[in-house]
This record gives sequence, structure tokens and C-alpha cells, in this order.
Amino acid sequence: MAETFLLLVFCLLLVAAAALAAERKATDEARASLSSIQDELDAARRDIEVARNERLRLELQLVQLVETNARLEQTIAALPPEIVASSGVDDDWQELTLAKDLAAAVESAGLTHSEAMKLASTLKVLKAHGYVDHTAPEALLSASLSKGEQEGRPHEWPPIINLSEAGGYFFAVGSAELTSDFRRQLSEDIVVRIARYLAEYKVDIVEVIGHTDEQNLAEGRTSNLDREIAGVVAGRMGATGLRPADNAGLGLARAIAVTQLLKDDPRLAAATILPLSGAQLIVPGDHLSDGAQSGDVRERRRIEIRIRRRSEQVVGTTQ
Repeated sequence: MAETFLLLVFCLLLVAAAALAAERKATDEARASLSSIQDELDAARRDIEVARNERLRLELQLVQLVETNARLEQTIAALPPEIVASSGVDDDWQELTLAKDLAAAVESAGLTHSEAMKLASTLKVLKAHGYVDHTAPEALLSASLSKGEQEGRPHEWPPIINLSEAGGYFFAVGSAELTSDFRRQLSEDIVVRIARYLAEYKVDIVEVIGHTDEQNLAEGRTSNLDREIAGVVAGRMGATGLRPADNAGLGLARAIAVTQLLKDDPRLAAATILPLSGAQLIVPGDHLSDGAQSGDVRERRRIEIRIRRRSEQVVGTTQ
């Protein structure tokens, strides 16, 4: 009876240890996910602060331009009518006199000639877009900012989307096979974020970059990427059929797997999606690796999604 009781106690201890290990693993994963979310929140706060400062700077610059332009036009309007209306003065002499008076007016307004020329170009653009209203600079500023908000923020770039193992985004070990949970997260969350960024920032290129840590892949592996990669990209076979032999190939194969899923989603039909590999060269934060981290680093095994505008129109030729 005592032996049976001891055996029962031992089994209960084993069950308790297993439950404790599972709970500890879940806690570690939750902490990693929370850390990733906090990093994204910090980055978003920094982006918002930069945008707010830039907006304030542009507001001040616009008000100064409008006020300077109003002063210039008031000065011009105050010139004696006979300077421009006299019919007894030679046309060339009249133009020279007017130019001299305008130069004096520019100097009295506190501007150099070069500054006045730059201001003239600025005013031309403002007038062409219907922004010039010398009687109500506040209304001008409001309309200008409103139009800018409606047209998007073409000078800003969307945030980078970081999908690392530390954040809960997993591939099968050493391959480009997405876990079912990773597929679900891409379809339900990541695609929605990408579509929103494409519309909000008026961009059209999605770069999917595969990154690895510095652990070497198993010796003796033979790569089939050179032979099969074109067929995978064309959709004739799945990315799980790719067999990389090194980290550069593994990063590219994983980027292609994510690219295939994104390309098949109709919400991203208007975007060009490009797979790229960063291999083990780039650590999080966009720094080149010094090669000193040779172990298991979950934060480095990641997919980064960067969204931008096409730099120029690619012109093809037909033969």
C-alpha cells in the first residue's frame, strides 16, 4: 500500500511539474508579445511627435509667407500712380523706374533680392492651388492644412511591421512552412494593417523581407531555390517545396511564403509585393550584424514588411 501511495504521489508531482512548465512557457510568450507591442507603441509615439513638430513648423512658415506677401502687395499698391500710368515717359525708362521702386520696397520689407525671388516662386505655387487670401491668413492656414490632410502625407512613410518569433510568428524549423496560427494572423490582422497603410500613405510597394539569426543550417543540405524559385513565385507550386541550404536562402524562402499569402488576398490586389532576404546580416533596429551572436535569438528570426511608393515607372519592351 505504501509503495502504491508513493507511486501516486510521484505521478501527481510529474503532472504538477508539467503544468508549471506549460504555465511558465505561456508567461514567457506573453511577456515577449507585450514587449513587442510596447516597442511598436513607442515607435508610433515617436512618429506622432515628429509629425506634430513638422506640422507646427509648416504652420509658422505658411503664416510668415502670407504676411510677407501681404506687406509686399500693400507696398506696391502704395506706389504713386504716375509711375506706372505716365504716357509721356519712355516704356524702357518706366520699367527701369518701376524696378528700382520695387527693389526699394523689397529692401524696406526686410528681404534681400534673392529672398524676394524665392518668395515669388512660392506665391506662384500658392496661387495655383488657390491658397492665397491676404485678408484672412487664418482662413488660409486652415484651408491649407485641411487640404493637406485630405491628400494624405506623402512625405511620411508607413511604420515597419515586424513579425518575429519573439512576437509569436512562427515557421517550421529550417523551412518556409507557415504555422496555421501565423497564417491566421496574416489574414486577420496583418493584411488589414497593410491595406490601411496603402490607402493612408498613398503607397503601392510592399517589401517582405526575411531575416534569420546566425545559426548555421544543417550540413549537407542541397538547395533547390535556383531551380524552383521561379515556379513558386509564379504560383505553380507552394513555398513549402523550397529547400534552402543557407540563411540567405532560408530568409528568401520565408519571404516568398508570406508574399504568396499576401498576393492571394484581394484586399492587396492593387499593390506590388516583393520578397527579399536580409539573411543574418541585419539585426533589429537596422544595424549590420558584427557576427558575434551565433546562438538561438528569436527576435532575429523575423519577417519585416516595409511599405513605400514606387520610385519610378518601370517601362518594359516588347519583342
